[in-house]
Amino acid sequence: MMAFTYKETYTTRGDLSINTLYDALVVASYWLDREIASKQARLDAIKTLQKIILNVTNNPSNEKYRKLRLSNGMVSRNIAKHWSALEFLCMLGFGSKIIASSPGGEEEEYLVSDNVPGDSKLGLYAQGSTLLDLIHNRCQPGFVADLAPPTPWDEPVLLNART
Repeated sequence: MMAFTYKETYTTRGDLSINTLYDALVVASYWLDREIASKQARLDAIKTLQKIILNVTNNPSNEKYRKLRLSNGMVSRNIAKHWSALEFLCMLGFGSKIIASSPGGEEEEYLVSDNVPGDSKLGLYAQGSTLLDLIHNRCQPGFVADLAPPTPWDEPVLLNART
């Protein structure tokens, strides 16, 4: 299984300036939008990430929603096989942890957020949800990139630019 931590992922983007967690979420969103080639697989990953965010924000003190078993069918299919989805969760504070199901029981890998999101962290979750909505809209039939509002990771269009 793939083990990662917040610090490892956060510091590997040497080509980009990441000053805040929001910037890191934007970068993770960019890669989520680019890395998953199939629109359906991208939509499935987005829906799963949105459900995780919704569950955590609605129940911030409930550990059940801050612990995701990687062998779970939906997590395995929609999150674990896409590094960009894992990185997105990592930017929200999730990290890899091996946990025994019972004392002396079988060990499994989980994505766990040990910290209970406070008000500031819940704001980051809301921003993450907004970024996921942007990607979700880009996957819809009839989407025309030239008519869509720019995403935070798009380069600004320069009007009257001299070439």
